[in-house]
Amino acid sequence: MTDSKRSDRPECTIRTCGKIPVTQHLFRCKTCHFGPNETMCENCANFCHRNHELVDLGYHVGYCWCGYGFDKSHCFLEHPVENDMNIPAQCPRQCNFLHSGKDSIQMEMFNCEQCHLVGPRISCEACYYMCHCGHRGVCKHGNSHGYCDCGDPSQDFPCKIRPPTNPPTPIPLCTFLLSGSDEMSQKAYICETCKLSGYICKNCANTCHSGHVIKSCGVESFSCSCGSANDERFCTCKLMSNIEPAQ
Repeated sequence: MTDSKRSDRPECTIRTCGKIPVTQHLFRCKTCHFGPNETMCENCANFCHRNHELVDLGYHVGYCWCGYGFDKSHCFLEHPVENDMNIPAQCPRQCNFLHSGKDSIQMEMFNCEQCHLVGPRISCEACYYMCHCGHRGVCKHGNSHGYCDCGDPSQDFPCKIRPPTNPPTPIPLCTFLLSGSDEMSQKAYICETCKLSGYICKNCANTCHSGHVIKSCGVESFSCSCGSANDERFCTCKLMSNIEPAQ
């Protein structure tokens, strides 16, 4: 990494907290299609997902999926890329392919002769600055409709800002940590073994109720009855008992 401003780069909380969920300011990125329990730290929200549509979730126990590694974003705090701190203020850092795929959207398009991105094959603005800037035969293709060939994993272009191809298994956390008693739209399950009074989340079904008789109920809006631990027939949720105290 030769970026002269490397010392100015903020840190993702996945590094400062040692991958242990803690109470922190959490966000969700609607542009990158984060799921209801997929969150990120404030620094990743401001740096990796700048100019995106964000949801401020407030302070909750959780961890940063962006820095931890998953298939919806590239973390520039954990995996810096040459020139990623020198792009124009209006340019998002994430590749357009991450949130739009092969859907045709209006965007600034660029060609790169050196990487054989010519003619109808183009890169988005983020890829231009971080994957092709300084290459031979780089030129602006125009503002039109299309998708980013550079970021398409099915094509053989040297994109530097794709998400990890084999992301780690997410840390299992009960969604009650994020929603509390407020209802959240999510996959719903019923544990017929424990006969809880309400739905339980996917993580609790797989972890706390492993080996039990579980019934899948599709997507519902609810607060996890396992994590709430308000049913006398069931003890404190396993996913709630090993959480790092608030910092």
